[in-house]
Parts: sequence; structure tokens; C-alpha cells
Amino acid sequence: MTHSTVSQIGFVSLVLVAMAAAVFSKRAGADGEQEVPLTIEGGHETDPRDRGRPVALVAGALGVSADVFREAFSHVRPAPAGQEPDRAQVQRNKSALLGALAKYGVTNDELDRVSDYYRIPPGRGKLWPVKAAAGHAILKNGRLESIVITDPGSGYNSPPSVTIPGFPDIALTAKLAFGSDLKKNGSLASVSESQPGDEPSFQLGPLLPPDARERLKLTPDQQAEIAQLETEVKERLSKILTAEQRQRLSGGFAPRRNDPSPGAGRPRKTNEK
Repeated sequence: MTHSTVSQIGFVSLVLVAMAAAVFSKRAGADGEQEVPLTIEGGHETDPRDRGRPVALVAGALGVSADVFREAFSHVRPAPAGQEPDRAQVQRNKSALLGALAKYGVTNDELDRVSDYYRIPPGRGKLWPVKAAAGHAILKNGRLESIVITDPGSGYNSPPSVTIPGFPDIALTAKLAFGSDLKKNGSLASVSESQPGDEPSFQLGPLLPPDARERLKLTPDQQAEIAQLETEVKERLSKILTAEQRQRLSGGFAPRRNDPSPGAGRPRKTNEK
């Protein structure tokens, strides 16, 4: 076989491969399926009561609820703005925190580890350690089929805004996962499709909705007392309800009223890679 013949065979092979790829591409396009990267923004907001502290992250890493940590922190006396606390004050504050958190199994070493990690560097606009999440939506003929999380990220103190560029009518809801692994704490646990008018799942503990808190303009003392009451209610309900009942309360979106379709309001499956 001559060199010319080999070259011709190689050229023909390349042409066949290109033709096969083109045919496959046309089939995929005819299928109407497309993959669109998600836009994930925000997720670093803090509760006004916490004055910039990422309480959800700190509490999640310590294994307690945010309200339990808030109640514990209410015994702390921070140094005035722009001043560093003296050694005696640091010890008093740590003793106050441990005095309230020890009954939940929080140790001195664990408190130091978490506090040091989430200490915000000095300077305007600085944040605790964060890692952006990533993922994509799979759509077919303009309808959402599934959400794939390729990187759950970490350091989200509040659920981020997740959207699909070019599909403004598809509303998405993100849920976070918290735990003692600081590199994974505050990561994106799931993203599901929601519909306008869907009712959020009930959560144990909260006595006042966020909009009511804003309208009432509660004082810091009132907020602290309500937080303590909510903690007690949550603990009591957690003991009364079974694990299965608690799961039912915390899962997904409730179907909209007068919507007869069996799948109405259910979150779509999220895949994580």
C-alpha cells in the first residue's frame, strides 16, 4: 500500500467521522434538548439581627440551630466598633458562649475552630471564606427536565438566587446543606423548580413571618425574647413529632389550591455530580 493510498484512506475516515458527528448533532437538535449553565448569585446575606455575622454558617458548623446560637451570643458583650477587645473580655465572652452551648455538645476547641474560620477580615466589603457553586439546567423543547449541580460550593449563609439565562419564566428555589465540614458547610444541596403562588414548606419554630417582623420594628430585646421562645417551641415540637413527620413538614412545596394535577408544586429532581 502506497503512502498516497494511506493518505486517501485517512482523509475518507475523517470525512466519515465529521458526517457522523453532524448527523448526531442534528438528532440532538431535533430532540429539542439543551444544556444551559445556571446563573447563581448572592447567598451571602445575613439576618438583620446578626449585624453582619454569618450565624447560619456558624450555627450549622457547631450543630445547633441559628436561634440557639443567637440566644447564646446574646450573653456576649462585643468591643465597641473599631476597637479590639482586651484579653479579659475575650475570655468572658467565650465563657458566656460556652456556658450556653456546652449543653448542645459544643466544646471549647470546636468553638475556636469555627469562630476562627468565619472571622471576617477587616475592611469594607470583606467576606468569610466562600466558594461559588455551579451547575446547569437540562431543558427539552423549552421545558425544564432536570437540574445538575456540578459544584455545590460552600459558604452560603442564605439561599442564593438561581436562574436559567433566557428562561425568565422558570422560577427556581435553592436549598442549602450545613455541617461540621467547613469546606462543605453552606453548600448547595438542591435546586428545584417552583411556581408563583406555591406555598413554602412549614418550618418548626418560627412564630412570626419575616414581613411581620419588619412591620413590627421589634427592639433588640424583643427579638432576643422571641428568638428564645422560638427555640423552646422548636425543641418541644421536635420531641413531640416523629422523624417522619418532621421530614414531611420540611420537604418541598405544597400544591397550589385548585390545581388538580397530581404533580403540581412538586420540586423537580436535582442531580449532583
